[in-house]
Amino acid sequence: MLGVTTETTSRTIAEFKRRGLLVETTPNLCVLDLPNLRRIAEE
Repeated sequence: MLGVTTETTSRTIAEFKRRGLLVETTPNLCVLDLPNLRRIAEE
């Protein structure tokens, strides 16, 4: 359990998509920009 709301998760995923960090290629299948996602996680 992460302790975050569905809305927070949805907003975060939408922001990642806007920034090009996550590209949904088909429903439920995504290509990730791992180097930049790792950089964000370490900030």
